[in-house]
Amino acid sequence: MMTPHIRLISATAISIEPVQQAFQALWPEARLSNLLDDSLLDDLRIAGHLTPAITHRVDQLATLSAEAGASGILFTCSAFGPAIEATRDKLDIPVYKPYEAMVSHAVAKGERLGLIATYANTIDEMHEAIQIQSEVLTKPVHLETRLAKEAIDALESGDRETHDALIAECARELQNCDTLLLAQFSMAPAATIIEPQAGQTILTSTTCAVELFKQQLGPSFL
Repeated sequence: MMTPHIRLISATAISIEPVQQAFQALWPEARLSNLLDDSLLDDLRIAGHLTPAITHRVDQLATLSAEAGASGILFTCSAFGPAIEATRDKLDIPVYKPYEAMVSHAVAKGERLGLIATYANTIDEMHEAIQIQSEVLTKPVHLETRLAKEAIDALESGDRETHDALIAECARELQNCDTLLLAQFSMAPAATIIEPQAGQTILTSTTCAVELFKQQLGPSFL
């Protein structure tokens, strides 16, 4: 039996372990490999926007992964959406942004969505993605957002406990939402300490992404 090969492309190391854990729990048969360019995010922060040079580097990482035999590519950082869209148009394998599967699931199942992110540009990107998906499904949804900027600062300094506590605090502010979306892959472990309200669903981008790849590619490798 052939083994599906999923290439994870990351701009920060803190996103890798949560998605690897999700694959191990949900689709352990998949073979994972990693490409990490941890200068991409710093360069994006310095530039303040996606530049042609950064977009070209994202394209090179994806092209290299496809040439190495990847069955699918999953970007683990949410900051490069337009660049990811540009490169997947050139490839004949599935290429996904980290939050795409979660957005599709949330809009299909929920009505009052609560989005928590640790990067401001992720909120902007996902807000647009949710609006587009809402129009595609002709299903209106209400969206509330929370930015936990201090959380990512804590995580990058090695303080996972504070990071997760700040995410949980944001979740408590979204009690009226039926679906909570944890945007970044690095946020997934915080789901274990969030106490959802009655009837509330918590979605992590890692779990949704793995389930999408398993559904799309799994039958091809049986």
